[in-house]
Amino acid sequence: MLPVPCLGQEKPKPPIVTDPIYAKPQQLVEMDHGRRMNLYCRGSGSPTVVLDAGMGDSTISWALVQPTLAKRTRTCSYDRAGLGFSDAATRPGTVANMAEDLHALLRAAHVAPPYVLVGHSLAGMTACSPIAIVTTWPAWCWSRARTRISRCAAGPSANPARRPNGTYT
Repeated sequence: MLPVPCLGQEKPKPPIVTDPIYAKPQQLVEMDHGRRMNLYCRGSGSPTVVLDAGMGDSTISWALVQPTLAKRTRTCSYDRAGLGFSDAATRPGTVANMAEDLHALLRAAHVAPPYVLVGHSLAGMTACSPIAIVTTWPAWCWSRARTRISRCAAGPSANPARRPNGTYT
């Protein structure tokens, strides 16, 4: 006798992410007071593209993006405190604290600037936070960074227009 699926029951689909690298911690970087955060870097070149996942997500969010970007430059994804393979947070999960953690993580892991900060969803606020701008971006681009903060804070309607060639005004 052959098994027959119940009404509405379908065969399980194969997983989208099949790279086993995202199933375990990669580099647990020692932070303040023994706390560790998970960091996964691949590729080479400059600038380093730092990938920050949305609320409640981890490095696996970037599993389909990071390998492609890493063909052109160095990429680093990480698990924020209390997520993925990183240790629990020791303070509230404010945007400023998350940005400070990111800066401390990059410094402790010896990931040198320049950086391109890519934030998905909630992490976009981290990338646009004044702490991230001041502490992770080189001093020479502070005036440009301030402009980016106001555009991020003002929402999508304040973002520059995209030209047909892919650049922005």
